[in-house]
Amino acid sequence: MNQNLSNSLEKLPEFLSSNHLVKLGIFPNLDATFQARKKGVSPDYIKLARKILYPKQAVIEFLENRMKLGTHNQSTNEPLNKVIEGK
Repeated sequence: MNQNLSNSLEKLPEFLSSNHLVKLGIFPNLDATFQARKKGVSPDYIKLARKILYPKQAVIEFLENRMKLGTHNQSTNEPLNKVIEGK
C-alpha cells in the first residue's frame, strides 16, 4: 500500500462510522454504505444497538483487497458500484 495512504489510515480512529467511509471516498453516500452492507460487499462491521461501526483494520483490509483485485469480489469480477446498484 502507498506509504502516504498507509500513514493517513493509521491516524484514523479505531472504529469508523458510515459517515467516515463516505468522507474517505470509499462509498459515494450513506445509502451506498447501507446497500454494500446489505449485499455483503462492505468492510466488516459491528452493530451496536442501531449504530454501525467499522473497525479500522477491517477498512484497511477492505481497501487493500480492492487495490489488489480491482473489484469487490474475485469470483464475479463485477465492479462494486454495479453490485451496490443491482445492475
